[in-house]
Amino acid sequence: MKLIDFAFSTSELHGQLILQVETDAHRFNISEIIFSGTDKLILIDNNRLPVLTLAQFKARCRQTNPQSSLYFQTSTQPLFGYRLDNQYILLG
Repeated sequence: MKLIDFAFSTSELHGQLILQVETDAHRFNISEIIFSGTDKLILIDNNRLPVLTLAQFKARCRQTNPQSSLYFQTSTQPLFGYRLDNQYILLG
C-alpha cells in the first residue's frame, strides 16, 4: 500500500485510532517508523515505545514521499490494506 492511498482513505477517520499490523492472526503494535530510502516506510513493533495513533503517524509522515510503500519490519512484501476493528486500524 502506498502512503498516499492510506492517507486519502483514512482522511475522515478519528485521529486517536491505534495502529497495528495483523499477520497470521497475530497483532503487533506500531510504535516506530523507519524511513528507508525515498520510497519505503518500515513500520516497527517496539514494545519500549508507546503505540502510534493515526494522528501521530500522519504527523510523522507529513514530509515523506507520498509514493512510499508501507512495510512491516523485515517483510519483503508491502502491506496491502487495512481494516477497522473498534479503536484499531489493522494493517495487513
